[in-house]
Amino acid sequence: MKHTVEVMISEQEVAQRIRELGQQITEHYQGSSDLVLVGLLRGSFVFMADLARQIHLTHQVDFMT
Repeated sequence: MKHTVEVMISEQEVAQRIRELGQQITEHYQGSSDLVLVGLLRGSFVFMADLARQIHLTHQVDFMT
């Protein structure tokens, strides 16, 4: 059985949305000193790293398994 793989959301679209989320989080939590990003370890590491780089506030990143 052959499977066809179709790209539904491009890498560029994902990167753009991560930038938008980072900007929204930065604006929403401006002035906060206790921002913590929590990801579920399996599968979220790369996304969380990309998102954390787009948040221009002091924050911590943690993971749950």
